[in-house]
Amino acid sequence: MSKQNILAGDEAFNLQQQGKEAWNAWVANNPEAKVDFSGFRFFDERSPFNTLSFEEFHFPNGGTDFVGAHFGDGHVSFIGAKFGGG
Repeated sequence: MSKQNILAGDEAFNLQQQGKEAWNAWVANNPEAKVDFSGFRFFDERSPFNTLSFEEFHFPNGGTDFVGAHFGDGHVSFIGAKFGGG
């Protein structure tokens, strides 16, 4: 059994910051991966913006975890996002 590819924490955030094209290309190359933002702080001293967009982002089939993620007072949009092909 092979080990599942996991995109997590700062690595996942840095890819998200590159935009939907880069993100979706990564997912297309890693369709069974897992995205793990559990406990991640999206809005803090290193991110002066207050809007986070996952609009039209595709998430892999391996699952996506936002449990305990901190969005603070920021706005987060998932309009048009696809999770696990659905």
